[in-house]
Amino acid sequence: MEPETIQRPRSNITRRRALNSANQKMRLLVALISLFAFSLSAQITDNFTDGNFTANPHWSGDTTKFIINTSFQLQLNNTIASASYLSTPSPTTSIDNTEWSFYIHQAFAPSSSNYGRVYLVSDSQNLQGTLNGYYLQFGETGSLDAAQLFRQAGAASTSVCRGTNSQIAAAFTISVKVTRDALGNWTLSVDPLAGTSYVIEASGTDN
Repeated sequence: MEPETIQRPRSNITRRRALNSANQKMRLLVALISLFAFSLSAQITDNFTDGNFTANPHWSGDTTKFIINTSFQLQLNNTIASASYLSTPSPTTSIDNTEWSFYIHQAFAPSSSNYGRVYLVSDSQNLQGTLNGYYLQFGETGSLDAAQLFRQAGAASTSVCRGTNSQIAAAFTISVKVTRDALGNWTLSVDPLAGTSYVIEASGTDN
């Protein structure tokens, strides 16, 4: 399998992770939940340099389908077409004035049946059922694939904002930053070179 990677940008309030999935029929649901609050002290960081995802913090879910690779990135390691996820608890119930940031690499052209998701927040630890929360999706039908932020309510999803069309239509490596203020205003920023030179691509309001 070729690597798909999610890892954090280079800053001291981020988390680094990597996902690896190149099966063309694989559908990927990955929960990398990381809260970085501007005004709150609560935050989650994980650069996986300890070589595991079982402590500090503890990630749960389909633990047998993930590894920490030699670059200290969380990597999907499932050779069977299926949905796989990991999640970790948040230290706060508020997402006001919060920032999420990470790096992601998908070594395949995404589609509506083969894509990655990063859940920013969810009221369920199990990300494969009905839940309430927000997630970014990387993959859709056609060639206009873009990073897109959704709100999920039960089994239904509604788009909040959408990044640049065709930016992730082929295999890609980018860095992503999402912010939300206390009024429910969201911004989606991307560095297409996978660094920390983020450019705001989209914004939306959802409370």
